[in-house]
Amino acid sequence: MLHDKYERIVCACAVCRAACKTMPGSLIPDDIIRMAAHLGLEVDSQEFGDWILEHFCASDGMLAIDTRNGTMVRIGTIVPKQQESGACVFLSEDERCTIHEASPFACSHFGCTSSGDESMRTNDVVHAILNSPPYQSLWNAMVACGSVAPEKTRQRRAKYEAAIDK
Repeated sequence: MLHDKYERIVCACAVCRAACKTMPGSLIPDDIIRMAAHLGLEVDSQEFGDWILEHFCASDGMLAIDTRNGTMVRIGTIVPKQQESGACVFLSEDERCTIHEASPFACSHFGCTSSGDESMRTNDVVHAILNSPPYQSLWNAMVACGSVAPEKTRQRRAKYEAAIDK
């Protein structure tokens, strides 16, 4: 499990909070199950399915190098939905993460205090997503039913960069 392989970051600085306000972190395949367990949801229940549809959507994802053949690929990712303000649906009014203990891998393992193994973590994320047919099926189902991030990753990244420049 990737959460155990890498050290969790602990930071709530303005730069890291800017990501929560503009560009919610993408999930890896085991994140949804971990979050549901944290919230006491049964994975095979209707409540679990409703919770997924209420809180997550498909994103155009990340651009990465497929190390199998050296080509650039765009990998669709699942991300928390955004509030009207653009903030992550799990960010409270007082700018605290309501699921911090079970936050997505991109939130808990990437940030301003990340260690130098970021490229290795990114590579592991890419392979985890590519090797998870259930994750890809869920992403495809979200796209098919129109549950997609309202902005492209590039637009969310621009808002994040503007927020940290303030």
